[in-house]
Formats: sequence, C-alpha cells, structure tokens
Amino acid sequence: MADPHIEFIDPHEDPDSVDWLDADDEEHVRSHGSARLPPRTTARRVLGSLLVFALAFAATGYAGSLAYRHDEAVEQAADTLELRAVDVGDPVTLLDPGALGGLGAWRIDPSAAVAVDITNESPDPITLLPGATLYGPGLTKPAALRTSGQGRLRPGQTARLTGVASVDCGVQAASVGADRGNSLLVEARTVSGAVGADSVGLDGGGESVRQEICVQQGEGLASSFYPQSVDPAAHSFTVAVSSRSLAVQPLRYQVVETVSTRPTQSMPPMNVLLSKPVPVGPVTGTLEPGGTLSAGFTVRVTACPRLAATAQGTVELEMLLFYRGAPAVFQMDGFDLGTLVREACSLLS
Repeated sequence: MADPHIEFIDPHEDPDSVDWLDADDEEHVRSHGSARLPPRTTARRVLGSLLVFALAFAATGYAGSLAYRHDEAVEQAADTLELRAVDVGDPVTLLDPGALGGLGAWRIDPSAAVAVDITNESPDPITLLPGATLYGPGLTKPAALRTSGQGRLRPGQTARLTGVASVDCGVQAASVGADRGNSLLVEARTVSGAVGADSVGLDGGGESVRQEICVQQGEGLASSFYPQSVDPAAHSFTVAVSSRSLAVQPLRYQVVETVSTRPTQSMPPMNVLLSKPVPVGPVTGTLEPGGTLSAGFTVRVTACPRLAATAQGTVELEMLLFYRGAPAVFQMDGFDLGTLVREACSLLS
C-alpha cells in the first residue's frame, strides 16, 4: 500500500505559484521516507510559518502590554485621594466668634467651634469617612472634626468639616511667631473601595487656628489698630499699636515685635541687614479702664539691598495681656517686611 501524502496549501497563496510534487519528487519521497520533503519546498514554508508565528506573538505581546499598562493606570487613578483646603481668607473658620469676647468670657485655654472647607482634587468621586483630625501648635489636643452635610464628593466638590478646637493662649515673648504647622488629616474611601488618608496643609494664608481664637477672644478687651510708618532719610521703619481699653478693670500688657526672614520654597533667604528693634512708647505697662496706649518698635536697615526683590519677610506685632497673672495673646497684626525695606531704602518695586 502506498504511503499517504498530504500537501497543505496556504489559502492565500496563488495555486500557480505552488511547488507541486512531480514524478521525480514522488519517487524521492517513496525512496527516502515521507518525513523528508524536498528542500526547496520545506525551507520556504517553514520560514514563512516561523515569520507568521513571530509576528502574531509580537502583536499579542504588545497588545497585552498595552492592556496591562492601561489597567494599571486605571487602578492607580481609582485609588487616588487628593484634597485641598479652600483658599479663602483664614483656612479655619470660627463658627461663633461672639462667644469668645468679653472679660468675663476670657480664659487661658478657650475653646471655639471651628470649620474647615476642603475640596476633592481627586480624579474620581470619594466618600469622606468619620474621624478627621485637626493638628497644630498651640492646640491643647488634636481636634476631632466631622463632616457637615453630604460626605460623597465628586471631583471639584467642596465639603465642610466641623468640630471644637481648644487652644493655649498663654505665651512668653520667646514663643511669639512660632505658631506654625497646622494641618488636617482626612480619611476617605475611593472608587476602588480602598481607604486612603490625606494630610491637608492649612498654612497657605491667614492666621493659624491658635491665633484666630486667641485674637478673637481679646477683641472684647481692647479696640486696636496697627499703624506703620517709614523714614527714608534714616533708612528705618516703625510698626506700632494704638489701643483703647474696653475692660472694667486695669490690665497689664506687653507689646512684642518679631521679624521673620525664614526662607521657604517661594521665599529665598533675605539679603538685608537690620538693626535691633528700638522701643517707641511704653511697650510694657498697665492699660487702665477706658485708657489708651500707643507703642511699637523702630527698625533701621543697616545695609539696603541693591534689588527690591531680595527684600522679603514678615514683621509681627503682638500685645500680650496679663489677666490674673496669666499672659495671653489677645491682639496682633502682621506687616510685609519687603514693602517696609523697599520704602525705607527708596527702592523701586
């Protein structure tokens, strides 16, 4: 019985171009075994099959790689949690500032109802979870905040977190200006179902939590404003406070000035030399009921900068109130050091 022989033909191949077995080829197959095809037929078809297989494998692998990277990017986006404090005035709002005013309501460690508004900057909706925590220097303990209203936020949507914050208004002159680093820790569930946490910075502008509460508490004790003046001839500037007592009893006070030139990402080190502040008026004393005071400090620029842009920093002036022997920050104001230096040195802005 003759050996069966099967010839596979590529369906896309032109029949006229196929190398059909002729009589000599058939004799070659019968004499040498069906496993050995003519070399001219085997090489071409094996090479073509390998090429087709390699192209198919490469295409499959590339498509798989793209699909994997796409799925990985989608998964990472679904886990993204990014929150930002609403940048409008002070980041922390006092819900009932009137409750802090008045001499009878004054405390060294007052508490106040506060609110923080945050915006969902994530690419997908998130669900805020209970237990947000407010941190910051001057707080007697971290304040627990809860979501007020809808807890599910679409991208760009804003939510309000509320709670009660307690602060320490007792202060010594050396600690003035050290109240920094306020933040809010928030937990939320992303669209993937994962729970994430984000720390929201609250020092982008305005006063700190402690300053807001302590200053508001003191507004029931004195009515004050903070003038500033410049003397270009002497290359100096003066910051002061003018205050009238609203209390029914004498109050001991102290006025403290602080200059800050600490560099940040947006503010490089200031290349300006300043003299020590010189007191102007009674910076310590007793403010009688209904009485007034005017006091402050003069600072001379001992080496003016050549460029206006190099003069950067802040000046803070605080009044410390001593009530029943306990000091408290009850009023303060801040000044732009760059503006004062430029005017004192007659530099163009």
